[in-house]
This record gives sequence, structure tokens and C-alpha cells, in this order.
Amino acid sequence: MLILKNTRLLDTDHERDDGRYSIVIEGDTTREVTRDPVDANGAQVIDVGGKTVMPGMIDCHVHV
Repeated sequence: MLILKNTRLLDTDHERDDGRYSIVIEGDTTREVTRDPVDANGAQVIDVGGKTVMPGMIDCHVHV
């Protein structure tokens, strides 16, 4: 399990959202996105320092 903490999310419906989130990833699946603290024994935790995370962008966009 991987937890990305202290992330900002790209959400065009909420442009002024400056909240920090935790993203819980199991295998290749995003299990949870939350502002609440996440405690998972044995999980790898990466503090991304407030950088923006854009789930799915690698798999679903193209530059022409």
C-alpha cells in the first residue's frame, strides 16, 4: 500500500480548493482520497509537499 500525503488535487470544478489530501493506493487502484489523517500499518508514505496530483492524466491525455 502507498499513501501520498500533503497533496493538492487538480479539480477544475473547485479552482480555489487549496486543501491538502491523502491518497491511498493499493496495487494499481486508488482506494481513497481524503482530507482526514490516514493510518495504515506497513504502508509506504510519501509526503509530496503540497504538489498537485493529477490522477489518470498519464493514461488518458495526448499532445498533438
